[in-house]
Amino acid sequence: DPYNTANPNAKEKPKDVVEREQKLLEHGMAEATMRRGSFIVDIKRRSLSYPGEQFARYDDAGLVAEAMVRLGADVVFVNVDYQSYGGDLSELKSAVKAVRGVNDQAAVVMKDIVVDEIQLGLAKDAGADGI
Repeated sequence: DPYNTANPNAKEKPKDVVEREQKLLEHGMAEATMRRGSFIVDIKRRSLSYPGEQFARYDDAGLVAEAMVRLGADVVFVNVDYQSYGGDLSELKSAVKAVRGVNDQAAVVMKDIVVDEIQLGLAKDAGADGI
């Protein structure tokens, strides 16, 4: 948020923004303002929509994750279910390393169906920000 006072490079709000916020406040709708949207990408080789087909061919999920973050992605989901999506933990680790190398704000999330608590530890060991 460029106008947030917690931002070290905060800017002064334009007059029209201040007026709009005042009107919302007067009508009890101060929280009705919209936050900046997030750009979220999902890295997977296969899809359940196309069984048996590999629709994405890449050598390293880290390269894909890095490219997406350089293009502005805020969150990178890495599918680690090999049978359904063609991914695995090595791809998650590669994506975490690549994303951390270019942006310390972007999150890397392990995308999987959690059926056992060991998966939580695996995500943590891989450096994922969430599951």
